[in-house]
Amino acid sequence: MDRILKFRHNAMGIHSIGSFANIKGGVNNGCKDVYFVRALGTDSNMVKDILDMDKTLGLLEVNGKGFYQRLSGLPRMASNADISFYSDCFDEWADGGKQEISIKAPACKNPDFKRILSQSCVSIEKLYGNGRQQVTGSMRKNFMIKVLFWYDFLLDKEGFFWDERLNSKIVVSNVAKEQEYLFWYAVTLTGQDVMLLQYKGDIELEKQKEELSSRFILGAYGDVQLPRYEKPEKKQEKERQTEELRENARGWGPAQDSNDTAGRGVRVVIPKHQERRSPQGMEAPASPGMAAAPAVASHAGADRREKTFEELARLASSVVMIAVHDNLGEVRGTGSGIMIGEKGYILTNDHVARGGHHYSVKIEEDDMVYRTDEVIKYNSVLDLAIIRIQRRLDPLPVYRGSEKLVRGQRVVAIGSPLGLFNSVSDGIISGFRTINSVDMIQFTAPISRGSSGGAVLNMYGEVIGISTAGFDTGQNINLAMGYECINTFIEGFI
Repeated sequence: MDRILKFRHNAMGIHSIGSFANIKGGVNNGCKDVYFVRALGTDSNMVKDILDMDKTLGLLEVNGKGFYQRLSGLPRMASNADISFYSDCFDEWADGGKQEISIKAPACKNPDFKRILSQSCVSIEKLYGNGRQQVTGSMRKNFMIKVLFWYDFLLDKEGFFWDERLNSKIVVSNVAKEQEYLFWYAVTLTGQDVMLLQYKGDIELEKQKEELSSRFILGAYGDVQLPRYEKPEKKQEKERQTEELRENARGWGPAQDSNDTAGRGVRVVIPKHQERRSPQGMEAPASPGMAAAPAVASHAGADRREKTFEELARLASSVVMIAVHDNLGEVRGTGSGIMIGEKGYILTNDHVARGGHHYSVKIEEDDMVYRTDEVIKYNSVLDLAIIRIQRRLDPLPVYRGSEKLVRGQRVVAIGSPLGLFNSVSDGIISGFRTINSVDMIQFTAPISRGSSGGAVLNMYGEVIGISTAGFDTGQNINLAMGYECINTFIEGFI
């Protein structure tokens, strides 16, 4: 392709979710029809229409005839390594006359796509400045750095490849910020159709930017509990794995809580998207009636000395099991959590909390099941989240780094694999890895699905890491987010 592809927006009217799913823009004389639309409000058929769209477009992708994603939003860029990388990408693009742009996405191996991507970035860089009294060079650069980061997030999805004839559709819920709106417009300038599901309210924009998209009205604004999107082949594979887990766990006798929900550890499904959160970093006000913790010895106040395995195992009283419920109250997965603040604060993985409508928390030697819908803080890059229950807790101390961690150092892991409440295992630190620009601890203490969010302790009973991931194809190859990131993340909650 020796020419730059042009795009014509919204050549035909879109008046329903179904019409967006079924329309396909053609390519004629170097111009492709693309669609950028906003669906406002909700109606009684919205969930059904979206599920039908998921099925239709998901099968199209599975059969190699398109690309489809339905997302709850865009990630925040929290890593300094990412900021540095995309800053360099921007500088290289600007210094090269804004002709081509290179990011991590495999699609950028295609020189035609690199030019298309550059053209889309030029367009929204101009739009970003329109209507603003003062836009400094640094403001413009910071915006474009985020755009490049978001492009990689989107284009690095499994199943994406670029072809000007590709039927590619993206659906996003409740876009509220102008920068994100401009990014999704830019995505259409790479040949992809985008629909914004604005069921909570429309985005406020000045007229020129609002008219970049068309709109149709479903009904009044309101809240809708949309199910997560899973590709058909992925969904089938997860159903098969869940059945295998159920068969494998039947003889293990997983712990049951008082309402017979948290014990269903064999129904482990790691959610992929967080649909509903409290604002990041916002602490909810203290609520009256917080239950008091039973009288136990404080871990944080104990003398710092190496403990026996029996003593370390008793620290399981400060590690909880979390059941993640959907909007119907069904358990969609289980995980673990670490008490980190006396006022009900529990640290877990973002991938454990993500997608939950509410949670139930089980604590050792406490017959009560604590329910909450409070996600106080989260970070998807570090895979950390804090939830809160109404109970006084006995938190575990987090290691402060008085000595450097070393390979061969003994550790103990506490979590609830497959719903087996507060299982304790021992091992060693086997290495230190960098995964997606984040430093991780590799350790050998056996863990399984459901251990995510559990504690990795040194022999002093201090948290040196939070169990985050394991490799199903290897034995005892497990990863934990280290204490440095944990201490920064939980500051103000301990």
